[in-house]
Amino acid sequence: MTILATSSSKVLLRERRLPIPGDVLVQVSEHVLPDTLIARAEVPGTPVGVSLAARLDVPPEQIEKYVLKQVGDEVELGEPLAMYSGLFGLAKKTIYAPTTGTVESVSTVTGVVIIREPNIPVEVKAYVSGVVARIIDQEGAEIESHATVLHGKFGVGGERWGELHNLVNSPDQVVTPELLTGDLRGKILLGGALISVAALHKAAQAGAVGVVVGGIDNSELAEFVGYDIGVPITGQEKVSLSVIVTDGFGHTPMSDDTFSLLSRHEGQQVSINGTTHLRANLIKPEIIIPA
Repeated sequence: MTILATSSSKVLLRERRLPIPGDVLVQVSEHVLPDTLIARAEVPGTPVGVSLAARLDVPPEQIEKYVLKQVGDEVELGEPLAMYSGLFGLAKKTIYAPTTGTVESVSTVTGVVIIREPNIPVEVKAYVSGVVARIIDQEGAEIESHATVLHGKFGVGGERWGELHNLVNSPDQVVTPELLTGDLRGKILLGGALISVAALHKAAQAGAVGVVVGGIDNSELAEFVGYDIGVPITGQEKVSLSVIVTDGFGHTPMSDDTFSLLSRHEGQQVSINGTTHLRANLIKPEIIIPA
């Protein structure tokens, strides 16, 4: 029998940090929910160069006569950026913006116009319900939560949270598409011994954000993710729901203790993270149940 964790809650401290300096949006002692925005920053957009002089076949020092936008102006993808008209309006040539952004520079030396694409927002949310215990200047905060933490054997997908919804009656029941009924949007689904790839796709299409199941077939997991997971490092997969395998691969019933504990919390908001590192810096997928 696999026992993932004790059923008693403990004090959980989680640091929530931005990868770059930014603005912290919470205060000490503030109560937060998983979707509470803790901190926010912006990464400068990519600069895109447009060789106007070469494309218009004019000297670089003359391009300002043909550019339709000034430094600081916004431009949309496909919008006219520059226009050349020959003698008597003949031989017209129009250059269109290759991206959306802001005109950053117009060089009469190189004949190149630089368009800076929009800044990319970087946000970090609380992930767990709790209280802000400490502010990390320009980076984020530490969240204190009373919770039970369960660790699985393997997972895919990153951080998700939602209402726990039980699909099965026993830990050895297989999850098939026929069991996926009702409103599943934003929910984390509890299964038994196995889940089919057809059921995973249906769950994703129904708006579920996560699945916790005893076992899964390797090939079906690869089909859902879109590729074979050769390196035992996960968490960055581009999937719309996270999957946590609690007990093993293939037809593996969930342990009675784990299934009983999770079933008792049906309808409660839980947080999950499928990130798995099986070598150095061991990280196991987790299920967090707030007290």
